[in-house]
Amino acid sequence: MKKWSLQPDPSPRDPDRHILLVQAEMAHVNRIIKKFGATCGRPLRIQDPEGFNFSIRLHHLTPLGLDQVSRFLKEMAPDARADERDATAAAPLAAPPGAAATELPPSQAPVPDIAIPPLTGPFVEAPAPSAPPALEVPRPPTIPPVLFAPIPAAVVPPPAVPAARPLWGVQSPLDPGLNFDTFSVGAYNRFAHAAATSVVGSPGTMYNPLFIYGSPAVGKTHVLHAIAAVLMKGWEEGAVVMTTGAGLAAAANAALAAGQIAQIEERLAGAKALLVDDVHLMAISEKNQAFLAKIFQDCFARNAQVVLTSVYPPRAMGAMEDALKISLAKGWAVDMKVPNPQIQVDMIHACAERQGFGIGGVEVKKLHEKLGPNYGEFPHLLARWQALAGLYQAKGASPGADEMVADLLAPGARACQGEVPSAADLAEVQNFALPAPGPDARNLVLFCPRGQDAMVSWMAACFHRVGTEFGASGTYRVVLCESYDTEQPLGTPFQIGESCQRVGAQAALVLGPPSESKLAAREAEFAHAVSHILETFGVATGWIPFGEASVTRPFLAAHLDFIAFPRA
Repeated sequence: MKKWSLQPDPSPRDPDRHILLVQAEMAHVNRIIKKFGATCGRPLRIQDPEGFNFSIRLHHLTPLGLDQVSRFLKEMAPDARADERDATAAAPLAAPPGAAATELPPSQAPVPDIAIPPLTGPFVEAPAPSAPPALEVPRPPTIPPVLFAPIPAAVVPPPAVPAARPLWGVQSPLDPGLNFDTFSVGAYNRFAHAAATSVVGSPGTMYNPLFIYGSPAVGKTHVLHAIAAVLMKGWEEGAVVMTTGAGLAAAANAALAAGQIAQIEERLAGAKALLVDDVHLMAISEKNQAFLAKIFQDCFARNAQVVLTSVYPPRAMGAMEDALKISLAKGWAVDMKVPNPQIQVDMIHACAERQGFGIGGVEVKKLHEKLGPNYGEFPHLLARWQALAGLYQAKGASPGADEMVADLLAPGARACQGEVPSAADLAEVQNFALPAPGPDARNLVLFCPRGQDAMVSWMAACFHRVGTEFGASGTYRVVLCESYDTEQPLGTPFQIGESCQRVGAQAALVLGPPSESKLAAREAEFAHAVSHILETFGVATGWIPFGEASVTRPFLAAHLDFIAFPRA
């Protein structure tokens, strides 16, 4: 490394942010990233008149941290020319003067501080049966999210943060309806069913860990709950810990921040089984890696049964294995395949009966025909059906199946002629604000793609219009409006989840990425990850595809999802 410069670069959300400019080889950048991990943003290759060729943003850098960075750089390259500027000496620096920054290609990316890719980080292509998905690593965006508030801060009361869940929500509730009696067995899941029954017959022995993978909605969560139900019957209370990848990582982070990791360790010490759903959504960082690895190592050391589910096959989970120091090959991996259309119809019907929905065979077939290849949405669709029936009943109406299906799946009324609103349409609602919240109002967060700030008021206006039209009486308190970066998708679902946790959100409206963005081709994966992460945090999610921001369907779906989502 020939020279470096460490300069203040504050932002509204991070007044202690700094930017490090270096003229160095990639090996030096790797050492810096490896040393300071979660503090570092993604390095950028730049062209600078002063000769710097890389820039790295350092987030939340305290005076002690600033001193540590300086000392490390001086020790690493004692002959390098150094430039350290006092935080009060210079104006905020967005980028080096005259510099043209470009994101490093994945092949040159340094050793990451977050080891596990979420399903949507950065939303890898759906893996083909014969090949694993490309692994890239989530990390916070290099440029922090832009905050904007269409509603003056003085008007918005402080958010009412819901009471913290025991042990930061590390334990997921058991769904008694998801058991082996209600699980349909066929050629598409026979091996997974056999492995699961072997586990409950002899836990902690042959199949440890048991790794179950497959596309969304093939029944992975059903199998996990079925295993937990049998084990809980034969063991004492607390012997089975069932959680999610996002939930376990979030609980670890909260416990570490509070200095109370002993509470989680004590809870897990007596567990005879650890069941983790959606392990691919576990965000492993430099801060929590050792703690999470210890959790799994302790389980294997005492032969506690470990069961993991994932949308990715084991060959795509090498980063997780390395970070947690576990070997999936020592256990057993089974895949669950997508069933044929007739089985899909049977599954929808069984789910409706299990949840007590008054939906007959005709309605089920209509729903399946409309869903087509997106049949995996049926659990949400059934919940929406019941919520919509409740709204109609409150108005004294009894619509037929065709009308219900049309309301749920057809685009519905358009707010304008185009697929997305025009500048004139946006101008009409630029000052819109939701009605004053009632005493039971939910804390609502609005997310939109960066550069689409005007869409926030549009979203709020459409949400209110559709709610009024269908008689959805709930009120909402907007506690945060935030944008996400669609051109730097790494870690975006976790950014959204952390923002919701920070303000005590209970519901979130998320506008999907526009068609020209990097995320657009992977929107389904993006939406899946966001909704699963927020669900873990107790936040109801309303997803608004960007191309459907002017029609009724997604806003009605958001209202119905909010109604169906259990309140804390």
